[in-house]
Amino acid sequence: MAAFSYAIYNFWPSLQALVWPSVFSLVATMSMWVLMVLLLAAAWGMLLRCLGAKSARPFLIVDIHAHSWLGRYLPAKAGLLLGKTLRSRELALSVGVVARSVLIEQLMFLAVGAVMASAYLWFSPAGQQFLRWGAVDATQFGPIIIGALGVFLLVASLAILRRTAGGSMPAFPIACITILLVLSHSASGMAMYFLASGLGLAIDVTLLQWVGLSSLVNISGSAAMIAPAGLGVREAVMGVALSANESSASLIIYLMLFRLLTMVVDASYLGACLTIKFLGRQDA
Repeated sequence: MAAFSYAIYNFWPSLQALVWPSVFSLVATMSMWVLMVLLLAAAWGMLLRCLGAKSARPFLIVDIHAHSWLGRYLPAKAGLLLGKTLRSRELALSVGVVARSVLIEQLMFLAVGAVMASAYLWFSPAGQQFLRWGAVDATQFGPIIIGALGVFLLVASLAILRRTAGGSMPAFPIACITILLVLSHSASGMAMYFLASGLGLAIDVTLLQWVGLSSLVNISGSAAMIAPAGLGVREAVMGVALSANESSASLIIYLMLFRLLTMVVDASYLGACLTIKFLGRQDA
C-alpha cells in the first residue's frame, strides 16, 4: 500500500483526468466478488459433506467460511486454516479432518485455476505477451508447465480426499465441487471485467480472457503464502498482464480500487454473518 500511495502521489496530475466508474460498475464488481466467495463456501460445504459433515447447516458453513475468508489477511494467511479448524467441533469433525479439508480445498482451487490459466496463457494474445514480459520468453513452455501443475495438484487433492474419506469417492460430488470452483474463478474474472469497463480502460481483452486472467491472478495470490490475501502479488500479476494497453496512471487506480472493493466485500461478508447471528440470538 505504501508503494501504491507513492505512485498516486507521483501520477496525481494524470489521475485527475481519469474517468471514474459508475455506480453500476461498482455494484456489479462487488456483486461478482460476493458470488465468487459464496461459490467457494458452497464448494467447501460440499467437500465437508464428502468427509462426513452430513448434518452441518448451510449457514454454519457460510459463517465459518466468512471468518476463514477474512483470516486470509493475517500473515501467511494463517486465518484461512485457523478460522475453520477452531470450529471443527461445530461441524462434528476432528481438527485433522477439517485441516485436511482446507488443504484439499486449496489444492483443488489452485488446480482448477492453473488449468484455466494455462488455456489463457496459451490461446490469448495478452497471455502470450505476459509470458514475454521482460527478458524472459516462456511462450512455448509456460502454459504446459502451469497446466501440468494443475493436473498434478488435482490428482494429489483427490488422493488426499479419498484417503481422508476412507475409500473411493463418487464422481458426482467431485464434479460438482470442480464446477463450483470453475464458476468461482469465472465470477472473479467478471468482477475484474466490470471494473475495467467502468473505468473505461482501453484494454482489448474479451470477457473469456478476463476469466483466464483472473485464474492466473487467483493462483498467484493463493500460492504466495507470505502475502496476506495475496496483497501485492495479485496486483503485480494484473499490472504486468494489462500494462501493454493501458497507462500507468489508469492501472494504478484500477488495481487500488479493485483491491479496496474486494476488501470491503470481504469485511461485509463477515459482518453480515455476525449480524445474522446476533439477530438470531435476540429473537431467541
